[in-house]
Amino acid sequence: MRAGLIVGGNLRARILTAAAMVPVVAAALYLGDWPLVVFLLAVSAGMGWEWGGLAASDSGPWPVRAAGAALTAALTAMAIAGVLRVVSPTVAAGAVVFILLAAAVFTRRQAVPRPRLFFFGMPVLVVGCTAVAWLRGDDLAGLWVVAWTVAVVILMDIGGYVFGRLIGGPRLIPRVSPNKTWAGLLGGVGAAALFGAVLGGAIEGVSGAVLAVWSALVALFSQAGDLAESAVKRHVGVKDSGAMLPGHGGLLDRVDGHLAALALVLGVAVVSGRSPLAWAGT
Repeated sequence: MRAGLIVGGNLRARILTAAAMVPVVAAALYLGDWPLVVFLLAVSAGMGWEWGGLAASDSGPWPVRAAGAALTAALTAMAIAGVLRVVSPTVAAGAVVFILLAAAVFTRRQAVPRPRLFFFGMPVLVVGCTAVAWLRGDDLAGLWVVAWTVAVVILMDIGGYVFGRLIGGPRLIPRVSPNKTWAGLLGGVGAAALFGAVLGGAIEGVSGAVLAVWSALVALFSQAGDLAESAVKRHVGVKDSGAMLPGHGGLLDRVDGHLAALALVLGVAVVSGRSPLAWAGT
């Protein structure tokens, strides 16, 4: 029989951190408006700080971390305010391309100079935070879209962990993330799709089958984001992006999949004028 699903001594820290995070995130999403903006700016600054650390040389990380935090927060504030609205589809497209290609770039062991890495990843951080504000909007429908996206990513993570531990089997991309398996990927996507089917069946006017497909697609994209961040960390030789969240590692370690998923949902909304939930409407 396999080792238990719960391993390591940091489980209590993970649970306590999650218990503290959930009410804050839920309150910010529910309230929207300025509380959400302040929350997103804080998150963007935290991610920029960690990304600057990943991109910095060993000789001087602090200035680069501070620059990363300031630049990410400033760009996020401008994007949310609409200053960058004209170029937002371009920024979103750049983020999508980065997420899809980063794992391939780094698994091929192609050297990417760290200063270039600093600016290469910035669109992902900005788009992820901006997507929450734009998708949330000021109505209940926007809250549903963001909550659905977040839930899909969480279920992808849980399903991937549970099925990966229970079944094991061939590794997904061992050079990038040795612990991820094909069983975990399929289990996570299946859990997300099942959630979409159940949610769609419970909401009047929404097709469970269509929402299941959208949920599976978002789950796959979130996994691409997870792998991309893992590839970057392996490229620069670190295990975690930081230590902001006890038991979880860094902030980027916790939200990498969310950034990718939100970029996809925002891209769908920008290009088509409708969110995946609206596309699932009957």
